[in-house]
Amino acid sequence: MSARSLLHNSASLVAGRIALSALRMISALIVARLAGAADFGAYMLVLAYVTLFEWLVDFGQTDIAVRDIAHMPARRDTLLTVLARIKALQGVAGAAALPLLLLAMGDDRALVLAGLVGGASVLANAWLQPARAALRLAMRMDRDIAAELAGTLATLPLLAAAAWA
Repeated sequence: MSARSLLHNSASLVAGRIALSALRMISALIVARLAGAADFGAYMLVLAYVTLFEWLVDFGQTDIAVRDIAHMPARRDTLLTVLARIKALQGVAGAAALPLLLLAMGDDRALVLAGLVGGASVLANAWLQPARAALRLAMRMDRDIAAELAGTLATLPLLAAAAWA
């Protein structure tokens, strides 16, 4: 890896993470302002569950796959295929488990519905992990973070519409 590539990837990750944090704060402010305190609390509860399930669905396996492929480049396609299969199964399981957990906990219908929407996020996150691994292997962290920023930006108007309603 060249010094230029290292600097570019590092700067992209730092700038991207700062921008993501700012966008998440803006998201929270939108919900708090448009939906009110009670709905904001429900939003934060569902968001906490979505974050937990996304973490559980990945559980560091993408990083392990990248490490293993770096050690065994000849097995790249096989390892990415295995990762994709694992993530597909885990994504479906996580997406189904999230609203079921909210239902089992006796949460109201609106929270269970929000859990279904959050489950779609868990599923998408899981299915995108092999692509993220491929970008990391290609040393294109800038594209990885750009995709994450684009997805977050795309959700802001949807979030505002939902909070307004």
